[in-house]
Amino acid sequence: MIIRVASLKDMEEICDLSNEINNMHCERMPIDFKPPDSRMRDAPHWKTYIDDSDGIIYVAEYEGKVVGAICAKCILNTIVPFIYHRKKCHIGTIVVSNKHIRTGIGKLLMKKIENFAKEQGCEEICLEVMKFNIEAQQFYFSLGYDELSIKMRKNI
Repeated sequence: MIIRVASLKDMEEICDLSNEINNMHCERMPIDFKPPDSRMRDAPHWKTYIDDSDGIIYVAEYEGKVVGAICAKCILNTIVPFIYHRKKCHIGTIVVSNKHIRTGIGKLLMKKIENFAKEQGCEEICLEVMKFNIEAQQFYFSLGYDELSIKMRKNI
């Protein structure tokens, strides 16, 4: 298993993984998530992390194939006056191939992001997880993450 920084050459395989997780989100929240309509639909999302000097994508490579990916950006709040100006690492997406889930790849990717965040001077790592995704919540709790807030909505 190799964990390395992603490049544009990895984009097709990253998008394949992204489509896997998006299919799951579409099944569970069809009112919010659109099903993938092409292999490369999510490339612009992932590319923003490669293009941003404060962003990063790591991929997990196994036997020459990308089987996991995680993206994150380090952000320093200087706009909201009532929140302390602390540098935070925001995880955008983490995905592990359905064939390789529960093999430790997610933990390796999260550890890599933690090291990246420390190197960038971040004081904490934040992420958002869907309420229906109990398995992901349990995974994050096992790594020491705590609930920070509850996002609410009402359809009208």
